[in-house]
Amino acid sequence: MRHSILIIAAVLIAQMSAAQSIQGLILDKETGEPLPFANVILFEDSVQIGWMTTSLEGEYYFDIAPGTYDVEAVYVGYLNGQTNEVVVSEGSTKADIEMEIDENGIDLSDIEISNLNIKLIRKDETLSGETLPRIKQGVIKGRIFDEKTKEKLPFADVVLLQNGIQTVVTMSNPNGKYIFYGLKPGEYDIEVVYVGYPNARVTGILVDDNTIPLDISMNTSDEFIPIEVKIRSINIPIIRMDEISTGTTWKAHEIKRFPGF
Repeated sequence: MRHSILIIAAVLIAQMSAAQSIQGLILDKETGEPLPFANVILFEDSVQIGWMTTSLEGEYYFDIAPGTYDVEAVYVGYLNGQTNEVVVSEGSTKADIEMEIDENGIDLSDIEISNLNIKLIRKDETLSGETLPRIKQGVIKGRIFDEKTKEKLPFADVVLLQNGIQTVVTMSNPNGKYIFYGLKPGEYDIEVVYVGYPNARVTGILVDDNTIPLDISMNTSDEFIPIEVKIRSINIPIIRMDEISTGTTWKAHEIKRFPGF
């Protein structure tokens, strides 16, 4: 039985060797202009599995396992945009989303402005050829790996926190890589959750207008005690190698259900 599990694990790892992704642009439907800092949400079987904000160029992307996904975009002043049943098999799948302006607008009747210290810019005060300052944004990216074996850890939950509050959650891709971008300058923490490992946490990450490479290792605690389980009955069908057809694939959440994952 143990040998069968090891063989299955080897097959799964081989299938995950090539990374897949969904990427694209969030655009204004009328002007074709990119929409920066739009919220992009990834769904699988109507369940939210990812979330991020677009870059200054309106770009987004998710590293994912093969499957069929829905992508929804949310932006202030626009109707929600979406593209459904995006099929990802291998490599990068492009899925641009065009968003329409909400003709009903935003109700500002309940908003009270008590103090405004932003200097207004008059058109006649703007010099010819002068441009507004670029908004600063940072990037944190790296890979999740086992401290002892140096092996990559795919599909780890990577949580970004600021002031102790969870802001973004992503998942490492089949090569153990993760990325957060479009971040406002400030101090962040990252926590990594992976089955069989104590949570790893990195604090005090100072983000400015830069890219921070940050690899995070997971180390099995010395106090970690495996639980011995005696199985008297089991109703989960065992997978035999002679029953697996060529091209069989499993989704990320399905892989985690296998023994050892």
